[in-house]
Amino acid sequence: MPRSVNYRLLRRITTQLEQHMAGYGYEPFDTPIIQPTDLFLTRAGDQVVKRLFTFDRDGQSIALRPEFTAPAAYAYAQQHPDGAAIVRWQFSGFVFVDYATGAQQRMSVGAELFGAGGADADAEIVTIAARGLDTLGVRDWNIDIGHVGLLRAVLERFRLDARTERFILHHLAALSNPAQGKGYVLEQLDRLLQAPPDVEFAVPTINDVERTLDAVLESGHYGVTMGGRDRADIARRLIQKRQRFTERHQVSAALDVLEHVGGTWTNVERAFDELGRLVEGDHERAILTRWHGTMRAINESGIDLSRITIRPTLARDWEYYTGIVFELRSAHDAHIG
Repeated sequence: MPRSVNYRLLRRITTQLEQHMAGYGYEPFDTPIIQPTDLFLTRAGDQVVKRLFTFDRDGQSIALRPEFTAPAAYAYAQQHPDGAAIVRWQFSGFVFVDYATGAQQRMSVGAELFGAGGADADAEIVTIAARGLDTLGVRDWNIDIGHVGLLRAVLERFRLDARTERFILHHLAALSNPAQGKGYVLEQLDRLLQAPPDVEFAVPTINDVERTLDAVLESGHYGVTMGGRDRADIARRLIQKRQRFTERHQVSAALDVLEHVGGTWTNVERAFDELGRLVEGDHERAILTRWHGTMRAINESGIDLSRITIRPTLARDWEYYTGIVFELRSAHDAHIG
């Protein structure tokens, strides 16, 4: 943390937010600063994992906590293995992130709601965050809200494999970038597959690939394995790569739909009208209905929906989030939280 930080001001802000969250029934929760690295490797997203500040101690890999969610989720699972109890926890304290420029210490303040689901639970968290800014005297805030679950449900239509799906999700920013767009994303896919985009072929069976692989191995005087992998493993990887290539037309169709979904970046009423015309099937409609219900619950809490912008493709880590995601921004579009 920079030396110029006013710690007295930081403490005052933290205290105000703690009192604000307590008013909603959130009890203080804390975790040790030092945690087993495995806790974050198995429960956190890519953006958290790759910035872990880790070190070894007596043969064990340990990390300085990069956030509170993973330890809180683990503690809840230990205390309430059936997941039936509704628990409201608030946290505040320093977290540590290892950037390329060096490790940084930052203050983190937030809330976790476990054991409750549905539109009301989502609305509660969004409302607490927004009203927390009011508590601090910040009045010119707006909310951007997206939904990772809806995008994943839309992608399920195209029956893509998990790796291809992840590829698409991680390129959504490029898809909505006028300087890049769909053509750029497909170009990156073709480069990944290292095959010309207009070639068609039948997907081979594992026996077909293994027979071909046997011939290659014998002609090259290799043994049973190559690079530590046996024939079946290599054959399986080859088939998966071929299958991803034959999915290219499905990827193209999926990108078309996601372009339209991502284009519904607008106010609540108009966005849900447009999304209602784009979703298909009971699963997608159920997610959209719950999301719309969250907006109504937020409005009933006293937040004017004119302060909310629907951004369906909003997300910073597709591996970490599964449902609604939101950001708080100032009227001048500065990121607040």
